[in-house]
Amino acid sequence: MDLNKLYELHLAGEKPRLVVIPTFRFYRPVLTTRLIESCDVIKKLSYKKKQGSLNTEVFACQKKQNHTKFNHLPIILLHDSSPWEEANCYLMSLIENTHKFEALPSYQQLYRKALSIKGFSEFIVAEKINFKECKSRAKSPLRRYRFMLNEKMKIREISANTIKVTMLNLVSFYRYLIKTEKIKFQYPPWDEKERYIQYRGQSGNYINHRVISSDVSQVHGIKHANIKNAAFEGKIIDGGTLRPLSIDEQKTLIFTLKEVGSIEMTLVHLHGLITGARKQTILTYRRHQFLKEPEVNSNGMVCLYAGPHPGKGILADCKDTRNVNKLEKIWIPLLLYKKTQIYLNSERATRRLEKAQSKRPMHDINDQYLFLSQHGNPLYIGKNDPYIGTFKQRPNGQALETFIHDRLIPALRRNGFVNHYKFHDTRATAGMNLVRFGFKLFEKESGELTKNQNIELIFQYVKKRLNHASLHTTEQYLHFDEKVNLAEGFQNSYEQHLKLLMEGLV
Repeated sequence: MDLNKLYELHLAGEKPRLVVIPTFRFYRPVLTTRLIESCDVIKKLSYKKKQGSLNTEVFACQKKQNHTKFNHLPIILLHDSSPWEEANCYLMSLIENTHKFEALPSYQQLYRKALSIKGFSEFIVAEKINFKECKSRAKSPLRRYRFMLNEKMKIREISANTIKVTMLNLVSFYRYLIKTEKIKFQYPPWDEKERYIQYRGQSGNYINHRVISSDVSQVHGIKHANIKNAAFEGKIIDGGTLRPLSIDEQKTLIFTLKEVGSIEMTLVHLHGLITGARKQTILTYRRHQFLKEPEVNSNGMVCLYAGPHPGKGILADCKDTRNVNKLEKIWIPLLLYKKTQIYLNSERATRRLEKAQSKRPMHDINDQYLFLSQHGNPLYIGKNDPYIGTFKQRPNGQALETFIHDRLIPALRRNGFVNHYKFHDTRATAGMNLVRFGFKLFEKESGELTKNQNIELIFQYVKKRLNHASLHTTEQYLHFDEKVNLAEGFQNSYEQHLKLLMEGLV
């Protein structure tokens, strides 16, 4: 890394960037200078700026060794369009060093790490910092970067949680430099300490977990404070900061969706509002999941699976998690299931299906996605899609977000919807609908159960329906209305007090 050259390019307005390799095959290299018959090739990355394309150099590796592929590997290019060798080797090590019985890291995980390192590269070039040197504790590249991020947080350009995630990713990168690249620093880039964290398991019992933490990545009490205080602002922390919609807002949303006239987007939003399923799950529903005659439980609900299931074929995706065998149940009212079936058999859906099969044919046509674009493309690519490597950029629901931004929100504004809206708000809305109707149901009952028993039953039901891993997340829904009403009550009383004071001064 020639800092002087990169600094000149930085002054000229050049920036580092990420390039995604659609399909990356990795092998264990042969430690020999001779080419032998059992050798295959692996390609070393270089980048041609004028053509805007990746070039390759070839070296030998052994065919018989285990190899696999990773789809959409992010590669960091510096200001002069040269690949950053250490950073890219680190990213590749995360998949090469994965145990054969473990799942490869997800594309989202690697992309987030690459994004953190890319931002770090902008800083070290702009400040002319040699990232391989640490001549004193104060001159640690990581501490200097952390200080810059803190300054951004003070003016609310970034959040405290962003700082924590970014610094954790950079500490992981530096651990690789020390352990694998054998880079020695005069002073440690960060200070470490051992501590224990306590969390509640799925059974509700508290578990102590030993961790080694670094001072540069410590931002104390972020998650707890956010979850504890979010409801006072009318928000819920559940995979993001969400705002449950009121009943009137839900009616306006559905009315506006019908007015805009996209049956696919209307159904997608209905599934979000009623089931609480995530965008990733809804947009990767498969046709065969809605073709059969549904099995309806005593509550009039149909159960759909999301995640890996050996007996159910290719299913919708569930959220990325460390538990690679996680299986979620999505509970759909029979009426919504029937409406989805009607769309599935419509002429409009059939045309999109034919286009999808002509581009990317599935062995079983009913393994195709339920919701497709008008050109037959998936709105969100499934994790196990055989054509995932053919996309230069993964479809991750961009079409849905574009629809919301360009068509839905302007129409909502015309119909009197004044608050901010994003699709993930439908998840919080579904959870709050369950809680509110649950409390109304118990109010009508004969009072055989105590209030605490009622709350516990609602708590377990909401946790099951929304597939929450954390009990703290579900707890937010139970106390949300109480906190919102409390905050509004305080605000109204305070405003009345100020009004009386001001009237007395006039």
